[in-house]
Amino acid sequence: TPCISKTENQPQGLATSVRWGQTPINQSTPWDTDEPPSKQMRENENPGAAPWVTTVAAGSQPALITHSYGMTQPPTFSPAANVQAPVIGVTPSLPPHVTPQLPLMPGHYQLQPQPSQPLSNMVVNLQSQPLYTNSQPLSMSSMSGVGPVAHPGPGAVGNGHLACPMLPPPPPALPSAALPSSAPATNGQAATPLPPNAAAGGPENTNGVQMLRTIGVGKYEFTDPWHPKEMLKELNQQRRAKEFTDLKIIVEGKEFEVHQNVLASCSLYFKDLIKRSPRDSSRSGEKLELAMSNLTADVLELLLEFVYTGSLIIDSANAKTLLEAASKFQFHTFCKVCVSFLEKQLTASNCLGILAMAEAMQCTELYNMAKAYALQIFPEVANQEEILNISKDDFISYMSNDSLNTKAEELVYETVIKWIKKDAAIRAQYAAELLAVVRLPFIHPSYLLNVVDNEELIKSSEACRDLVNEAKRYHMLPHARQEMQTPRTRPRLSAGVAEVIVLVGGRQMIGMNQRALTAVTCLNPQNNKWYPLASLPFYDREFFSVVSAGDNIYLSGGMESGVTLADVWCYMSLLDNWNLVSRMTVPRCRHNSLVYDGKIYTIGGVGVAGNVDHVER
Repeated sequence: TPCISKTENQPQGLATSVRWGQTPINQSTPWDTDEPPSKQMRENENPGAAPWVTTVAAGSQPALITHSYGMTQPPTFSPAANVQAPVIGVTPSLPPHVTPQLPLMPGHYQLQPQPSQPLSNMVVNLQSQPLYTNSQPLSMSSMSGVGPVAHPGPGAVGNGHLACPMLPPPPPALPSAALPSSAPATNGQAATPLPPNAAAGGPENTNGVQMLRTIGVGKYEFTDPWHPKEMLKELNQQRRAKEFTDLKIIVEGKEFEVHQNVLASCSLYFKDLIKRSPRDSSRSGEKLELAMSNLTADVLELLLEFVYTGSLIIDSANAKTLLEAASKFQFHTFCKVCVSFLEKQLTASNCLGILAMAEAMQCTELYNMAKAYALQIFPEVANQEEILNISKDDFISYMSNDSLNTKAEELVYETVIKWIKKDAAIRAQYAAELLAVVRLPFIHPSYLLNVVDNEELIKSSEACRDLVNEAKRYHMLPHARQEMQTPRTRPRLSAGVAEVIVLVGGRQMIGMNQRALTAVTCLNPQNNKWYPLASLPFYDREFFSVVSAGDNIYLSGGMESGVTLADVWCYMSLLDNWNLVSRMTVPRCRHNSLVYDGKIYTIGGVGVAGNVDHVER
């Protein structure tokens, strides 16, 4: 039995005794009442007796007491801890009780009975009381077998009760849920380590069988998550040992023995092929043989490895080959794996090749991904050698797309010329067809005259010259653009061209007066933003009429300083400026304008002599 002695030099105001009570196993609180029954009886019998619990100090050396806290022989005293260490199965003699000066706080922890290796640490979780609002973890040092209660720590009673007055100032609050899964439980019983899934919150036993759901009173549905993998592992071992195999595939003189049902479960091609095969061989015990010439042995080995293991090593060298084989033999899961890999490998130097392959294999997911990627990074793709080696049809399809991301149509023209000159002897005959995919009307006029007009390929082709002349007319005759609409006059989505709402002029209130505005602004409904345009080239003009024709805006007539005007101005969107382009035969203001069949009509209004009752074109 450990030595029991009074603690010397106790601090003032601290309790001189602790409670005694046995805690039921697997129960988090020792008692529902503050005092044990035996203690209450003693209080009634001997109200003025001496203290019923003698305070002791925990030493630093273990005592050989089974399933109890070790105490020093002889003890060394410390004013920082009061501990009583009872022997299991021995009832201590209890002196009469003296009421403690401060409330007591029970705490529970657990010791492993005689562990073979020292424990690295122990955590005591204190139950919340009014003194501390949150549970506080208490770290205690290593114990080998039966060890001492280490310091600095609060005083502890041997059965897991802790004297509250001996607590140091509380550390930052830590919830009980934050304790590690290996934290001890209660009453000297070691906590069984939880499996990984159980620690995460899933009810799973040590054999890996997980309870999924309750299906009735006392009935549960269990599943083993490792079952499919273990079954595949066994089937693969049988395949390698050629056990229970019933299908032999011969490729390039090499034989592969597999199980028909396993292969048919992963490939619709082989499933249909096996169904159509004669059943005579299976009835006689002979293996079904398939000779294949449109597949290599290495690729088939990789496919079978994936079928029997669910895993495969893919790299940039075999990804395309594997995808072609998986698509041909309808290994749909394997196709998804290859597609996912190739999507991550897309670069400016290979996106067009992957695009062509996906189109040939009718792999929609990969085709859409590669196409969007190639269109988005066109400036980088245009500098790669790959674009010069693709077919004419693929090149035209790519370059004519409205989503081609280019800020300058000049880059599209230069790419077309480079593709033709890569093999001019054969490709020159397609010059006009290829030049038609270039939006020549959106090329700057100076580039059109100085570069495009002087290209030998253009000069040598009459059809190419016609396309260039069409672009020149588009620039020189802005008022006639409505009649020259072709696929080449449709801007690409990346050109920053959009249908906008334009406000021209107006009036502004300044105090009690008004003045005419010369500002011109436009609203882009796509992003809901306003942008300034070139201001009107005159001041104090009002009562004019504006109308849009093609990409330009026409302003006609109006009144300025009391004078009715007949001039017609044009705002050219490409140049962002106003130019005087014509004059009406009759000056007018407060009139209307409209565009019909490529012509501008002015209707009515007020002239110099009064109302105007005729229409002018």
